[in-house]
Amino acid sequence: NRSMFAFSEHLSVTQAFALAGLGRLGSLAELLNQSALAASLAGEAAALRASMEARMWDGNGTGRWCDGACSEVGWRSGVTTSAWMLWLGLLPAASVPAAWSQLAGWGLEGFGDYGAFVFLGALAAFDGDDGSALLRALT
Repeated sequence: NRSMFAFSEHLSVTQAFALAGLGRLGSLAELLNQSALAASLAGEAAALRASMEARMWDGNGTGRWCDGACSEVGWRSGVTTSAWMLWLGLLPAASVPAAWSQLAGWGLEGFGDYGAFVFLGALAAFDGDDGSALLRALT
């Protein structure tokens, strides 16, 4: 299936932005010596990640995030979901090569301006590439 993602009412990418945001806010709270706030944000992030993993992680199949709640999207893990999850650093290390290969095999087609920024950042996030995938995507 060559579609970029399967739409549902519960998109994993929107949850991922919240999860990454909570992590960044927690880091800022730590820098500001707001330990109680940092702990609260860490707790919210942990709860959100646990909920996401319970509903949106395909650990038995692709080892990637589904596009939404796995049962709602037929266990589909589209290229846009892989790009955003890789770019946000939300994939376990063991899952990075497969997600990166999915991106590199897809190419830049269909991502739009902001999506292209994310796509290229996600490709660059993988240490196993010598830059060839970025070059192919841009030429």
